[in-house]
Amino acid sequence: MNRLVEMLQELPNVGPKSAEQIALWVLKEDRKTVGKLAGYMIGTNKSVTDCSVCHGYTKQKEPTCPLCLDESRKTKPLMVVAEPEDVVLVEQAGVWRGQYHVLGGKFDPDEGVGPADLNVADLLERVAGNGVREVIIATGNDNRGEITKMMLARMMREHNVEVTELSTGLPAGADLEFVDEVTLQLALERRQAIEGGSGVA
Repeated sequence: MNRLVEMLQELPNVGPKSAEQIALWVLKEDRKTVGKLAGYMIGTNKSVTDCSVCHGYTKQKEPTCPLCLDESRKTKPLMVVAEPEDVVLVEQAGVWRGQYHVLGGKFDPDEGVGPADLNVADLLERVAGNGVREVIIATGNDNRGEITKMMLARMMREHNVEVTELSTGLPAGADLEFVDEVTLQLALERRQAIEGGSGVA
C-alpha cells in the first residue's frame, strides 16, 4: 500500500492526499475494473510514440501523426510548444488549426539544457525547407519559457520567417496547461512579433 501511494505521487499534480485516495479506490474497486485500467495504461504506453515530424504523439504503427498529414494545416503558421501534452491541450481547446513542433522541454542554462538536448535542429530544418512564413513560440511565460522564446527567436534571425509570441494576456509565469480556452484564443489572435527576433512584418 505504501509503495503504491509513493508510485502514484509520481503522476503529475498528485500529492500525498490524492495518492492515498486513489490507492484506497484501487483497494475497494473490483479487480476487473482495476485490471482494465492497468491494461489501458500499459497499452497506451506501448502503442503511442513520437511523431517523426512534429514530435507530438502518434500511433506506434503510424510514424507521422494525423495533424502533420493534414494538408490544410501545412500552409498555416507553425506553433512551437514545449511538450506533446501542449499539443493535446491546444487541440482540445479548438482554437488552433495550424502546424506544431514539440521541443521536448525548455532551455535551462542552470541545468545545462541547451539546443542539442531539445528538438531544435529539425525545427530549424522545417523552417528553412518547408516554406514556413510564421513561427509562433508558445513555450509559456515562466523563466525557462521566456529564455526558450528569446533563444529560438535569435536562432531564426537568418531565416525569412516572422517569429511571434502569444499576447501578454496570458498570466505571468503560466504554462499552456493552466490557460483557459478563451484566454488562449485571444492570446493567439493578438500575438505579436518578438523583440529581437527575425520578424518580417
